[in-house]
Amino acid sequence: MFGKLLKYEFKATYKWYLILIAVLAALSILMGITAVSTTTSSQLQSNYDSSTSVYWALYGFLILLLVSAASGVYLSNIIITIVRFYKNIFGREGYLTWTLPVTTHQVLLAKLLTAITWSLLCTISLGLSFSCLLFTAFTISRTNIADLFDFFKNMDVAYILLYLVRQFLQLVSGILFLYLSMAIGHLFKNNRILMSILFAFLLWIALGSISLFIPNGGFFSWFNELYYNFSGRSVLKSFIFSFAYIYEIIKIIGFYFAVYFICKYKLNLQ
Repeated sequence: MFGKLLKYEFKATYKWYLILIAVLAALSILMGITAVSTTTSSQLQSNYDSSTSVYWALYGFLILLLVSAASGVYLSNIIITIVRFYKNIFGREGYLTWTLPVTTHQVLLAKLLTAITWSLLCTISLGLSFSCLLFTAFTISRTNIADLFDFFKNMDVAYILLYLVRQFLQLVSGILFLYLSMAIGHLFKNNRILMSILFAFLLWIALGSISLFIPNGGFFSWFNELYYNFSGRSVLKSFIFSFAYIYEIIKIIGFYFAVYFICKYKLNLQ
């Protein structure tokens, strides 16, 4: 039954995501083609004709559309995650959801796995779009693409991989954070949506304050300077990310079982 529930979750959401990702991909491809076709040596001269100006205006418009589409994919993913969970768990559809022959864990895990999968696909599509922007920027500036590969060769691969794992854990905890905010708001009899937003804000402030004291291993963390000036990087690297991983895992476990407890024992559909 869990497999059928998971299949239903994907079936109910895949159309929206495919449309968003398809639009983003189409704009990325169109922008790349436009960049290549409008950056010949004659067009890059200081005195180019009016037709070239039209091409550059079109290219600028495509960049604006691509950035807007990327923002739309990111925001739409959050909105769909929130709406699907709230309607199916605490809304009118909740009456049908909780009469299915499945456990509370199965319902929550189906929601969580679906949200994680779509979030990862959205992240990959955004990364590919960013790569397209980077490629076209190199094309326009006539920079050797080999310079880009040289830049990546000098990067600390182990550090990047550890950072990506941390980002994945943050993704999972972020989804559960949204679920927990809605679950807490559901405990109130009136203004449940408003209370969900309020508690999301309060939880965000509390967690943000705690994270200031956690070595998070991010690219812009306050441990970066120490990391790059420390001779035993592997030791410090393990130290930083062990704290970050433990913190995120604690959040994931705490958020999940808090949502589970509310759905299992405090559910009150209206």
